[in-house]
Amino acid sequence: MSSAAITRPYGRLLASLTFGNGETILLRTSLPGYLSGRPLFSTEVAGQIRVVEVTRAGRSLVPEPSTVVMDGDLVTFAVAVSALDTLRGFLDRELGT
Repeated sequence: MSSAAITRPYGRLLASLTFGNGETILLRTSLPGYLSGRPLFSTEVAGQIRVVEVTRAGRSLVPEPSTVVMDGDLVTFAVAVSALDTLRGFLDRELGT
């Protein structure tokens, strides 16, 4: 585990930790408005992208499968580096596109 990747950008995403030889990273980011009200698990991809923490109104929580996205959520993802484009797709997509 390394925190040296804190300065390593992945587009608009910054890694806060890397694991192994950099194959898996932790990323923290806000979520786009189109995801508000949707289940947080809808941003997950088995074996590639997992939500591990949400900061909501200044308080941290470990999400349950039923947790829904709320405006202003900051989300920490564990992401396989090979799935970064998939995560960017979730974050950059506009509703209905």
